[in-house]
Amino acid sequence: MTREEMIEVMTQLMAAKRDHDIDRLIALYTPDCILEQPSLGVRSEGHANIRPGLELFAHHFPDYTRAFEGAAVDGDRLISWGTAQMTLTGDFKGHRPNGRRASVMTFVLFRFDGGRIAHEGHHWDLASICRQSGLPVEALAAP
Repeated sequence: MTREEMIEVMTQLMAAKRDHDIDRLIALYTPDCILEQPSLGVRSEGHANIRPGLELFAHHFPDYTRAFEGAAVDGDRLISWGTAQMTLTGDFKGHRPNGRRASVMTFVLFRFDGGRIAHEGHHWDLASICRQSGLPVEALAAP
């Protein structure tokens, strides 16, 4: 895939996440894809296993957006960076967020196969999200 094709798939992914269109999201991943969010301790493999995580993410971050600011490509890999904004909602292990919108720098490592995403590793500063949302880091980081 070219850099432009990779960015187009990533742009489709961001739009589907914004729209909470889980079926459209799933279609962008290979059947044996890997989805990771290390700061949240999440790693899922395959469509059946990533679907619940995508649904939970949409529930807890209903207004999630990510501004694309740049990207670099190496073979079948694209790393993109930008600013993510979100409002954390729901009860996290007995803690309630304050309802304020959080903003953090983020980078995402993608690997592609056959025009779809084979791996997505989403990285952000969990402590910043917690601090801005009024939660102790342990509310999200603890197993």
